[in-house]
Amino acid sequence: MNNKFLFLLLCALIGIYLVNRWMSGNRDRSFQTELIAIDTARVTSVTILPKGGQAADEVTLKRESGGWIASKGAVSTRSPQDPIDALLAQLSLIKSERIVANKEEKWSEYEVGEGQGTRIRVYAGEKLLEDFMVGRFNFNQQNRTMTTYLRLDGEREVYAVDGMQTMGLNSGFDTYRNRQVLELDPATLNRFNWESTNPDSIFRAERVDGSWLANGENVLDSASVSGFLQPLQTLRGTAFADDYPGARDRAEYLGKLSLWPQDGDEPVEVECYFDSTRAQPFVFHSSFNPDAYFASDSTGLYRSLVQKPTELLGVW
Repeated sequence: MNNKFLFLLLCALIGIYLVNRWMSGNRDRSFQTELIAIDTARVTSVTILPKGGQAADEVTLKRESGGWIASKGAVSTRSPQDPIDALLAQLSLIKSERIVANKEEKWSEYEVGEGQGTRIRVYAGEKLLEDFMVGRFNFNQQNRTMTTYLRLDGEREVYAVDGMQTMGLNSGFDTYRNRQVLELDPATLNRFNWESTNPDSIFRAERVDGSWLANGENVLDSASVSGFLQPLQTLRGTAFADDYPGARDRAEYLGKLSLWPQDGDEPVEVECYFDSTRAQPFVFHSSFNPDAYFASDSTGLYRSLVQKPTELLGVW
């Protein structure tokens, strides 16, 4: 009886051991494949607090009917879909490679302590789906691999993650903004004006029988007109001027470029201002993207939207 009891006890202990090994193996496999796995169809908002940022630096991306709204401080704008899709794709599955630390005193080494990394929270309505810190990025020159370190909120462990999986998670507010100043098909344009304040005049060009006429009489060089119009197909700004609307009274209004498509009665307009207190003194505001103001130096937008058309029309 005692031998039978000991045998059954031994079998039970072996069974417990094997179950524990099996469960441990499952946890290991889960650990390897699904550190963060989100059903992106459920996601309604994402907040991104950049490394060392304060509350005012937090970026909020919120799903609304017809698209996503990106906000930071007092600035809110409709976001292009591409950067949102890229972010959600990365959040859909982040795989961990290994645990590199499991003690809080090690967090600063991997930049995953409070305020050290980029903190990301993902929500479905009011429910918090994920809350984690993206820390230090490391590139190994020898084997050409990239590693990012990540910590889940409320956990001590620091995970090493393939750097390619998290590259876009540190993107700033401007990544989710529409940089488009103009988007026009030059073939559909039949008229453009430059309305100048110095001199106070309107200079116009119009397509007539396949040729462009300036001010109704001078035939313009077709190559020069094409050189002005072609870049307007997808003209993008490089720097935002978020503070400009509040400082507009100190700026000088230089003029306005208006472009008429063949199939529309209303022109697309771009206003230009000069503000000597700015590092990039020219500020542009387009009716195509009214949510944004863009800054430029004497190249870039200024060359495309002021210098080229005014030279073409003989303003200066």
